Amino acid sequence: MFPRTAVFLLLAFVAAAQSEFEVASIRPHPGEINYSSNFLTGGMYRGVAITLNDLILDAYGLQRYQVVNTPGWASSERFDVEGRAGSEGALKWERARPMLQALLAGRFKLKVHRENREVPAYDLVIAKGGPKFKENNDPKVEHPGAVTYGDASGMHVKATKAPLSRLLPQLSINLDSRPVIDKTGLAGNYDYTLNWTRDNTPAAAEGNIPGVFTAIQEQLGLKLEPSKTTVEVVVVDSVDKPTSD
Repeated sequence: MFPRTAVFLLLAFVAAAQSEFEVASIRPHPGEINYSSNFLTGGMYRGVAITLNDLILDAYGLQRYQVVNTPGWASSERFDVEGRAGSEGALKWERARPMLQALLAGRFKLKVHRENREVPAYDLVIAKGGPKFKENNDPKVEHPGAVTYGDASGMHVKATKAPLSRLLPQLSINLDSRPVIDKTGLAGNYDYTLNWTRDNTPAAAEGNIPGVFTAIQEQLGLKLEPSKTTVEVVVVDSVDKPTSD
């Protein structure tokens, strides 16, 4: 029978080994941008045309406004990244994130610290006239939740029996990655549809599809108001470009 100290050290060694990929590859991405980040069978993580910023978001489970002090190349240079965890099934985020953090520390020499900062934000409030969508309490709805579609010219969000919280990340992406805080007081599940275009697109110039500020007021009866909020951020202290495999 192993002494208790030996068992503890063995468990610690196993835990440490499981926090890193068995095999990892990082290469500059050639050709056109076709970004993806997903898990594959066989315990694989694969990021295609992924930036350092994207990797940090994946590794720490953050929104874009929560990562600060990255160098310019962190959003412009793209890489193809693969990591194998040595398991048969597909990876899940709770297991993959420590592995990605170890990859960033080992190959990018990434050093970070966390702190709270006040950042620009938007409050989502009820506009004059009230909401233009209804609560859905139908117990027969089998798959409640929001389904989001988007392309280079616009966004389309359709929600069935979903909370407004499912909309907030999509709004943040199109608002300079600022956090969007729900101040509507609407705590139920709702059916709603929202269509808007990103700024500086031909559709926006022609007025065919409204921008997000107009769309959210005309289509949902809500409004976005500038504000500030305090959030936890990850501050990049130092980072290097990785060497290719």
